[in-house]
Amino acid sequence: MLNGADGLGEIATGLVGQGLAIFESLRAGVGQQQPSGQVPGSSTDRAQLNPRSE
Repeated sequence: MLNGADGLGEIATGLVGQGLAIFESLRAGVGQQQPSGQVPGSSTDRAQLNPRSE
């Protein structure tokens, strides 16, 4: 139950803490991707996805 400003402060602190935890996990996940943006083990390139008949 909320106890005025103290209760709201506790809720705000909890939300900020959860937001920072989510941000850090997303930032760590993005840092582990390959620079080209491909999934490890994937060798599909643009020519294979969109072959041109010339």
